[in-house]
Amino acid sequence: MYYPYLRGKQFELIALRELVDLLAANRSKISPVIEPVKNSTTFRKALQALKDINLNFSIIVNPQVGDLINNSATIIDILHQELQDYSNFQPGIIIDEKTNVAPIIEKLKDFNLGTNGLTIVHNGERDDVLQVLENIEHYEAIRNNIINFNGTGRRYYRNFSVATRVSLDDYFRALDRNKDYAF
Repeated sequence: MYYPYLRGKQFELIALRELVDLLAANRSKISPVIEPVKNSTTFRKALQALKDINLNFSIIVNPQVGDLINNSATIIDILHQELQDYSNFQPGIIIDEKTNVAPIIEKLKDFNLGTNGLTIVHNGERDDVLQVLENIEHYEAIRNNIINFNGTGRRYYRNFSVATRVSLDDYFRALDRNKDYAF
């Protein structure tokens, strides 16, 4: 399974909408993870397009960049409005060593989105990760544990069930100048 991690910027969201035919044909192989940066019409249209093709996806409710930082309630409200009667998605929560998950879980409980689990993105190691995950699972089952290897050690993944583990790694080799890339 491929989990492309996208910032919810305008052109990435437009690209998702333009690729709906490809995504629909490969729905058992692709499940995008979107970290929204702005409450925009483009974001809402992308959600609707993914819903229309019945694609599984995750939306981060506590983004670390953009206008929606510290605004989980707005994102959860958007999900509630745009994805009513749709359950083939997961709210996603980014956790690191200082994330307080309890208020986010409370907001999710208030809206009762009716999803099929949660996606947890591990951007840093926590000594108490098993306790945090146990507290989360009292609310909802964890469908995906996405481990960002840029923020965690390689052995950190052993804390999670094989069925839920997803590796997030950047294999793109950046070059200094655009003209250095071979075409």
